Amino acid sequence: MDTTVPPILVVTDLDGSLLDHHNYSFIAASSALLRLSELDIPVICNTSKTEAELMPLRQALHNTHPFVVENGSAVHWPLGYFPAISGHKRVFGVTRQQVMQCIDAVRSLFSPPLEGFSDWSALQLIAHTGLKEEEATQALKRNYSEPLLWQQGEQGLMQFKKLMEARDLQLLQGGRFVHVLGRCDKGQSLEWLRHAYQQKWGQTPIIIALGDGQNDVAMLEQADWPVVIRSPQNDAPQLSEAAQKRCIYTVEYGPIGWNNAILTILQRLGI
Repeated sequence: MDTTVPPILVVTDLDGSLLDHHNYSFIAASSALLRLSELDIPVICNTSKTEAELMPLRQALHNTHPFVVENGSAVHWPLGYFPAISGHKRVFGVTRQQVMQCIDAVRSLFSPPLEGFSDWSALQLIAHTGLKEEEATQALKRNYSEPLLWQQGEQGLMQFKKLMEARDLQLLQGGRFVHVLGRCDKGQSLEWLRHAYQQKWGQTPIIIALGDGQNDVAMLEQADWPVVIRSPQNDAPQLSEAAQKRCIYTVEYGPIGWNNAILTILQRLGI
């Protein structure tokens, strides 16, 4: 990183934040992405998406930095990226097989039946999300979590939450689905990255975090500059009073709001 620039790390949700909620495009954020690239500021994707989904997206973004998959379940980085850390992956979650065993154990208790990614073909997922066929195939390749299309009401959700917590799992509400996963979140992975970059750079980085959903709260709470992206789908995630005081709430949706928030923060930081 250029020593004239403060050590800054941008950590972002994707769907509904950097990517448009409807067409999954990041074009509207191009100005901010270019500026971050010029300043050599890493952009870390911290998402509910899978590793398979992120590969082509990172190529499109020309992004060679670490990334976080399946709501904080694992951090991946290129070999040698963190000189003091061996390997290329740190897992915080549990396997998808473990998650599915717990879901299958309680399926008979719910009506209509529980329905999620493991029950669908790529074409069925396309119908629910609007993803392209290749993207849907990649989204189905999950390693640590299972997204469910919740149709059993609020009372059913509370019952299911208790059943999963009794099995040492948790639920996270995303933009479209309820995600079942191990006891990890986007904030835990962000803290790990903060320390990894501190070792790499010799300074603690300033964290800018951007997200639009309730599953982004743990990440936003950890940030020096939290940004809540306005969503056409969800209410704004509920942050603590302390985080609200330092938070930017965008007026614009998705990547337009993302773009303007990043440029505003860089301006406030004097860079």
